[in-house]
Amino acid sequence: MRRVLAVMAVILFLSSALALARDDEALRSGVDLVYLTNYLDRMDLKYEANEERSAANLVMVGDHGKYDTYVIADPSTALAFIVIGDYLTVPAEHRNCDKVLRELMKLNWDLNVGKFEWDPSDGEVRFTFTFSTENGVGFEAFEAVFGTLIHTADEKIEALQKILVQD
Repeated sequence: MRRVLAVMAVILFLSSALALARDDEALRSGVDLVYLTNYLDRMDLKYEANEERSAANLVMVGDHGKYDTYVIADPSTALAFIVIGDYLTVPAEHRNCDKVLRELMKLNWDLNVGKFEWDPSDGEVRFTFTFSTENGVGFEAFEAVFGTLIHTADEKIEALQKILVQD
C-alpha cells in the first residue's frame, strides 16, 4: 500500500511539475508587448513603449486628423488591443449626444473591423479592436486591422463632428 501511495505521489508531483512548466511556457511564448512592437517596427511606425502598462503609444496622422493610438498586450488574458483613444468627446449632457450615439451604433452595425465605445463618465469615444492571442497573432492580420482602424477613424471623424455641432 505504501508503494502504491509513493508511486501515486511521484506521479502527482511529476504531473504538477509538467503542468507548471507548460503554463510557464505558455506565458513565455504568448503575445506580449515585445511581440507587438516588433510588428510596429516592421510597419516602420514610431511609438513609445510603456512596459509597465504593456502598451505602445503612437500618434497616427490621417487626412482629417491625428489619432492617439495604443497597442496593448495582455498575456494574462490572451488578448491584444488596438485603441484609438480620445477620438471624440461627447458629454452625456450634450444636446446632440443621442444623435451621435445613434450614429456610432449604426457604424458599429456596419463595420466589419473595430467598434466604437463611449464612456458616459467623461464622454470619451474610442475606436477599438480586440485580438485573441491564444494562438498568436499573424503579422498580416495585425497590419490589416491596424490600417483599417486608422483609415476608418479618419474617414468617419468629420461626419461625426458635424453631428456633434448641429443645431
